Amino acid sequence: MINILFQNSDYIVVDKPSGIPVHATVDKSRENVLSMLKDQLGITELYLAHRLDKDTSGCLVLGLNQNSQIHISKIFEAREITKRYVCLVEGEGFEKETLLEDFLKAKKLQGRELMSVVRSGGIKAVSICRLLKSNKNYSLLEIEIKTGRMHQIRVQLASRGHAIVGDNFYGGAEASRLYLHAQLIECAEFRVESQLPLEFMQRFEGK
Repeated sequence: MINILFQNSDYIVVDKPSGIPVHATVDKSRENVLSMLKDQLGITELYLAHRLDKDTSGCLVLGLNQNSQIHISKIFEAREITKRYVCLVEGEGFEKETLLEDFLKAKKLQGRELMSVVRSGGIKAVSICRLLKSNKNYSLLEIEIKTGRMHQIRVQLASRGHAIVGDNFYGGAEASRLYLHAQLIECAEFRVESQLPLEFMQRFEGK
């Protein structure tokens, strides 16, 4: 069952589990959040307002009707929304707050579409990185994204030598999941937070 964090007549915000795609994939037998929610709520209409990577957990916004989906999509496009993530990376040395600005470009590698930082020809990605906690092994970071590029947080941190733990696309340390969590989403319509999964602090503390 998908945990519902917020719901009104127009929108629903759920706590997406790590490892489940948001929509149907080529493998039709595979579970996805959209189908699971339709079954759970007993409805046939449900519209994605944005996407999260399969292995990212946390706040996912959906519209309950077409009008609300169009409205929230415009809010996303106008960047009138705040999205904050928490992630765990190996190493330390982060400033209290750092502005990350890069140009990213997609490339095919072993059948996967990945992003890389380029000097020209890419699309601009902007994030604010804030240090929450650090020890000799790990840093716990809050990332506020100002643009919504594919794999934005993952590639920006990896290009600086701090791939997210569990990110096997970009060289992260081995783990049972991707340690990236969409913790907060806020706009004029709602403000919703998702609790940080227990395994983040357990890994940080070496448990």
